[in-house]
Amino acid sequence: MSPSFLGVLKSVLAGIPKPYATNGAEARGLEARNFLYITMVFGPRYVPYIQRFVHRAEAFGISNLVLFCLDDAALDTCLSLGRGDRCVPGTPSILNKFTLPLIYLWLNIDVFWLDFDIFLLQDPTPFILGEAQWRSVDLLVSGSFADDCICSGLVFFKATKVVAEWLLLLLSWMYEHVYTHDQQAFSAFLAGRPDEDNSTSPESISSSKLFKLYLEPVVPRWALLDPVNEFVSARVLNTTGWTGTMEKLVIFHFLHGDSEVNRDHTAYGWNAHSGFDGGTSLPLLDVFYNQSDDQVYREPLRPKQFNKVLQQALLASRRTERPKDMLHCGVLQLNPYSPGRQSADG
Repeated sequence: MSPSFLGVLKSVLAGIPKPYATNGAEARGLEARNFLYITMVFGPRYVPYIQRFVHRAEAFGISNLVLFCLDDAALDTCLSLGRGDRCVPGTPSILNKFTLPLIYLWLNIDVFWLDFDIFLLQDPTPFILGEAQWRSVDLLVSGSFADDCICSGLVFFKATKVVAEWLLLLLSWMYEHVYTHDQQAFSAFLAGRPDEDNSTSPESISSSKLFKLYLEPVVPRWALLDPVNEFVSARVLNTTGWTGTMEKLVIFHFLHGDSEVNRDHTAYGWNAHSGFDGGTSLPLLDVFYNQSDDQVYREPLRPKQFNKVLQQALLASRRTERPKDMLHCGVLQLNPYSPGRQSADG
């Protein structure tokens, strides 16, 4: 048994997943289920903020959080906070973004995946579980503000046979095609079924003929999490941002982008030197997790209760309105003279 799988079992046996009730799949009364938040973290850029990430979640009552710790420093920090049964050891790989959810799905536990570069603005649980029940979907995915792409940084996976088999096929494809970007592959594997609002376009991957002819993935029913005023992204590209009121914000995704795995990639640091900086030279990761007053990490403060620095950081990404004509999702060329996605032709 691998240390990672053993860590998963320990978290389940320790009761980290929280029980909840929802409508049964066939309208036969209530169904008892279990729900878990998971993220992964490693590297000197992120490890120092593990404590505040966890405390911010706990401030909203989110004790059902598991951290996939992909280096010794991350694991040691996680263990030092107590409740070591929520600390799953592992090694760096982008595939872990899908392997960990898949294991919990096999154990019949619903999962909400969080990228680590996010900040909770209120408890997302009622929004996620309520949306999944209301729309009768098994998959919820975050989206984009000004184009019709999905974003795999926030994903709710319901533990059903269809979701588990679909995710296993996606993971297998990524394992065999290491050059495919994880979000591009995720989007392509949703192509067999449009989202419930038919508001997104799938990206394509190589060997598409073989993909369609032989794999034929059964895609679960899925919908977008609101990317406009609830599950929003920082304005670091021309297609990102949010509009509406701060009171309705649920999760703010920094799109930090500088993965430790990709630190030698030519695009490393793009957000820092080309993105929308919101009037500060500090990355949003540091703005939100390195405040001198730690009250925002210990108490469930909402945006109206934030200090001016955090409020300004949120408002710097706010736009007056969402574009009526969305850019089409696909491989886009970045124009060095005007940062962000411009069009399908660059």
